[in-house]
Amino acid sequence: MSDYPLNPDSDRVPASDKAAFPVACRPERGRSSLAVTPRAEDLDHPYSAYPAIPLLTVYPEAAVYGLGIRHVRPYARFVFERWVDINSYDYFAFYLNDLVYPAADDLVEDPSLDRQTLAIPEEFFAELLHGDPENPKEIVQSYGRVLRAGTLTESTSPLNPF
Repeated sequence: MSDYPLNPDSDRVPASDKAAFPVACRPERGRSSLAVTPRAEDLDHPYSAYPAIPLLTVYPEAAVYGLGIRHVRPYARFVFERWVDINSYDYFAFYLNDLVYPAADDLVEDPSLDRQTLAIPEEFFAELLHGDPENPKEIVQSYGRVLRAGTLTESTSPLNPF
């Protein structure tokens, strides 16, 4: 390479000194050099620990099921069924209407349990449903997410309305 700096205003391509990058240093076309953690939508959707109200059979609603005041007072409990390769310190979270920030999250302490539970305080639901009095939300989107300790592989459940 040349010892002289390149003039930024010049359109001239610098002369090559026939030095090429080794094959291992060349980026492949169409591939990013950033590591991407694998993600799969193979998780069962978290559900309320208390029996939910089936809305499709009783009321003409767009949601699949609903929660009453007894489901959320003093807190709502949501259950994750055991997932594949569960380990201690796996991160699991439940997202409710805000698909970026979880409503509740925790780490697995005992991987021998068949279910992991999360508690969401009643105040969260009051804020969620009555945050804007002129436009109350009737349909709430939710999903569950698991991030495995060590491998950082991610599993999510399908997006569900309720």
